[in-house]
Amino acid sequence: MTDTTCQICERGIKASTGTIALHGYTRPWKQGWQSGSCFGAKFRPYEVACDALPPAIERVRAFIERQKAHLTDFTNNPPEKLIKYDRYHKAEELVRPEGYVYNPRHGGFSYTERYQLQHPNVIYEIKKSIEQAERDLPRLEKRLADWKPV
Repeated sequence: MTDTTCQICERGIKASTGTIALHGYTRPWKQGWQSGSCFGAKFRPYEVACDALPPAIERVRAFIERQKAHLTDFTNNPPEKLIKYDRYHKAEELVRPEGYVYNPRHGGFSYTERYQLQHPNVIYEIKKSIEQAERDLPRLEKRLADWKPV
């Protein structure tokens, strides 16, 4: 097959063996490892099947629920330690200060308040991952509902 489309990401990907080739991975920092492939890799193309969509939809729904629970817990029960990575991927351990309470309006920058700055950053990242998954879910559901074999 030459004109084939991934069920998940909708990209045109070769499927010369009958299944979509590995794709969607990155090689961060060129350290000899790579991130995972698109969930649609190794499934049949969208033109032939839609069998990757139901498990992908369920995974996205489960991810959203897990992230929402994690957000609630992380916000209400800040961990004792946070790990922050600098731009050179060096880890720094930040210890929660005595009496710390999450304040979403905490502003300014202070070298002595590193934990107070990092905790809200992690909360922001969790919220963004939820928003992104919630944007993807309707697209996947529509793709499944609209599927017709070619």
